[in-house]
Parts: sequence; C-alpha cells; structure tokens
Amino acid sequence: MPQQLSATGCVKANAPWQPADGLIPYRPIEAFWSDGAEKTRYLALPDNTSISIDNQGDFQLPRGSVLVKHFALGQSLVETRLYLHGADGSWSGYSYQWDDAGTDAQLVSGGQDVDVGGQLWHYPSAGECNQCHTSAASFSLGLETDQLNSQFTYPQTGISANQLDTLAAIGVFETPATSAQRSRRLSQSSDTSATLEDRARSYLHSNCSHCHRPGGTSQSTMDLRATTPLSATATCGVEPANGDLGRTGARLVQPGDADNSLLHLRMVVTDSNRMPPISSLQVDNRGAELVADWINQLPGCD
Repeated sequence: MPQQLSATGCVKANAPWQPADGLIPYRPIEAFWSDGAEKTRYLALPDNTSISIDNQGDFQLPRGSVLVKHFALGQSLVETRLYLHGADGSWSGYSYQWDDAGTDAQLVSGGQDVDVGGQLWHYPSAGECNQCHTSAASFSLGLETDQLNSQFTYPQTGISANQLDTLAAIGVFETPATSAQRSRRLSQSSDTSATLEDRARSYLHSNCSHCHRPGGTSQSTMDLRATTPLSATATCGVEPANGDLGRTGARLVQPGDADNSLLHLRMVVTDSNRMPPISSLQVDNRGAELVADWINQLPGCD
C-alpha cells in the first residue's frame, strides 16, 4: 500500500479529503460508535461488477471492491480507513493518520494510540479490522438493506433519494432488494419518534451484532441482530458464561434491571471487560443510557 493516502487512487491526489471519481457515497441509518467521531463513507466497485444481496440483506461485494471511511473529531480529519476485498477473496484493512495541517494522511504500521486534541484516539492494526469485520456479517459492516433503506442527500448532486433505489438505478445490484427486505429498516437510536425497543435494538445491531450472531467471532451464543426476537437472542434471563463483573445473580439481560444486566454493564466499564473490546477508548454514555432504559422497561423475555 502507498505510504500516503493521496497516492492510493481512492481519493483525489490533490485533495485527499475528497473521494476519487466514481466512488459512491453512502450512510447507514445507525452508525456504530466511533468515540464521538463524525464519519463519511464511500464505496468503490471494479468496472463491470455488481453487488449481490444475501438472504439476510447483507451486501456481497465483488473482489476488487474498496470501502473508504473518513473520521473527523470536531472539524479536523484524524483518520481514513481503507478496507479492500482482494483478488484472492480475503479482506484487508489499512489505517491512515492525518497530519496536523489536514493536507494528507500517512499509513499507520500496526495499531497505536495517539493524543488528538486532548482525546486519545486508537488507530487499529490490520488484524483488529478483521476482528470486527466478520465473515458472519459479510465483512462490509453497514452495507445491508436494513441500514441503507433510507433517504440520503448525495453531495455531488444535492439530490435526496432512497439509497437502495439509487443503487438499483445506477445498476450496481445483480438483483434489487426483495419486497420483504424493502419492508424493513433500522431506526436511528437518536430518533425519539421511534419506539424505545426499535432504537435500542438498532443500536445493538449496529454496534454488537457483527460478532454476536450465529457464526460470529464471539465465544458467546448471543444473537443481537435486530431481526432476532428478544426471546431468541440468548440474552434474556440467561446467566453469563464469562464472569458476572462482581454482580452475583446478574444475567445477560435482566428484565427491569439494567444494573444487573451484563449487556449494559459491559458497555460502561473501563477495563478489559468492556464491550466493544477493541478500537474504542471512549464509553458511549448516550448509547449505554439508551440500552439501560430499554432493559429497565422490559416486563419479561417474550
């Protein structure tokens, strides 16, 4: 990989904060927590290729695809991540650290923590990328029908349109999303017009379900996909298998009692028991409060 982001071909060489020609912007409904950073995302596909959609609604990207994500704290870019689908079928992640002037970004070798404006920011290693971008979640997190079934204002044109409609219209799908897939969508966790359950389950889907699902990388049997009924998530009333954080009698989810629910408690501890276990150094207090409110109002596991 080139040492400078501007030399990768994924961005404009003379303005690497801008995508290269041909990249497609997108925005998931519920973005996962990235220590308070704002993110912009782009998708690049090789010519004459297309995306298939599996039965879960996850996108299956052709070999040669690239995902580009910019991270900004305040008004300053701090990192750009590239995630590449190789010719051999493997996926590889690369992290670029922006210079103080915001003119270009340098390839990071291995993971490292850096003070950025008084906040400790984690640049992940390639190995860490693949701990979250799991095969069970089809690697490309956020690229799924439930996340992209929403309006988006495209910066190149200023036109607002449904993202699934747009991708279908420009011919990148082998077969468009089914009517059943089009009937579903996540809720934004900050959208108070949505139900508390939908907001909390969407948050858990985005932040946790890439590992916590059938075939995921977690040792737990939890299934935190938003489409899985609570009674089938293997959380409600279930004893923890990997420690109780000193809360005798705690459950993964204890209806009506977030203070004795490991699903919530692991979001707010600051030691090695915290979830997510990698790539985040700041607790998402708003997200943790949302999950706690949802658990506290649960009458049971049905």
